[in-house]
Amino acid sequence: HTPVSSPGEWKTKPLWFPSYPSSLDDKIVKNIISSLTGLSAGAKSYYASSRKMGLRKCFGRTETAACLLIHPMVEMSPGPETKKKSFYEEIVLILRNPATAIPSFLNGKRIKYAKLPGQTPEDEWRMKRDENLIELWNGYKKQLRAWTLDLPQYKVGAFLVYEDMHDFEKGPASLSRLAEVMDRAGFSMAPKEDLGCVWFKAIGGRNALESFEKYQYDFKDYLPGYTKQQKAFFLKELKQMVAEYKAEGFEELASILLDFHDNIETSLRLDRKWVNETASN
Repeated sequence: HTPVSSPGEWKTKPLWFPSYPSSLDDKIVKNIISSLTGLSAGAKSYYASSRKMGLRKCFGRTETAACLLIHPMVEMSPGPETKKKSFYEEIVLILRNPATAIPSFLNGKRIKYAKLPGQTPEDEWRMKRDENLIELWNGYKKQLRAWTLDLPQYKVGAFLVYEDMHDFEKGPASLSRLAEVMDRAGFSMAPKEDLGCVWFKAIGGRNALESFEKYQYDFKDYLPGYTKQQKAFFLKELKQMVAEYKAEGFEELASILLDFHDNIETSLRLDRKWVNETASN
């Protein structure tokens, strides 16, 4: 792939890779795209810019295969429906169980903006969870809807599910599906026999897989828990979403959401409510 001076000279159009924040580390996605396509900067953040590279909103001096973004959590105006001429017709939707996506998102904000490394102290998580769960859930639901039900101009070509990407069988299968979409979009693809190796390296190897199997989360101090009432809320909301997406013809998405529902039903860690110790003292 030779760098060109103008996006107009490429025969390809990039794909949108939308996600709820912290659904899958950008570094993992960038490694996957680079390894699959041979493009050193094949995946770019919609929010990155560089005068030197002429980079703005995923377009620059090097070819782009994947455009990573969190719209509408960070609003793109005008929206993706107005950019249809510049992007491939299929999108790759990145998903994660909301029970871990939400605390991971909050933890990421804490690291990025408050400059506080490591996992959020558990009582701080409890406070933010109890004060903001409805708002956070609505953000999760809105993000998903914005790229499916509200965006008929595109169709979902493949899903990258955080939990599947940490599974020895489902991880390589997810990459195989992704490679098919990227191939349809006109990008050169790594040989099929290399996909398992691409997945294994991108996800972080055996250490990352064993860590996920043991902790089921990004951090090791504790697995974020929820109250019984919050568990019931998740189950009710996800059940409604499964029915809605199934009725609208999004069978695969409905199946993924049902997996999230069932995991929460059987494996969610129950926790107590947050208690304001300062006020009680």
